[in-house]
Amino acid sequence: MENARFSVGVCPPENDGSHVFSSRPSYLDALQKSGDVNGFAPKRRYIKASVGKAEKSKLVSVPRVLPERALFVSRLDPATTAADIRDDLAATLPEIEVTCTKLPSRYATYASFHVSVKAEQFDSINEANVWPMGCIFRPFLGKLRAKESVEGE
Repeated sequence: MENARFSVGVCPPENDGSHVFSSRPSYLDALQKSGDVNGFAPKRRYIKASVGKAEKSKLVSVPRVLPERALFVSRLDPATTAADIRDDLAATLPEIEVTCTKLPSRYATYASFHVSVKAEQFDSINEANVWPMGCIFRPFLGKLRAKESVEGE
């Protein structure tokens, strides 16, 4: 067996017992033993929560927090403040309560803002006729971090 030569395309000789193969199971063997042959974990099933309806109770529940959505607004004049945006939106859409935060801009030639409203009012501020000509706006994804706001705004 020491001087055995193998050619390309020729199968090696059968195991004569001189080679030891690993007894460690393969990944496919482990999956077949667990009953999951296709390689995907079984979907977890969550128990659906129920909401109480009793009107007469000594216990008091916390009111539900209404979700908010935000808009990223940019390409405004650098002298624009968060109060200017709040005032302009109050004049255009008086029924909407707005929270506005000035964001640090990469260049001093424009100003950017984070404008948040209640989720059901978001569609009314996400319209082109609300914002000045040339202004860019899009939905703000993620959360606003404290270090992302400009001091004094």
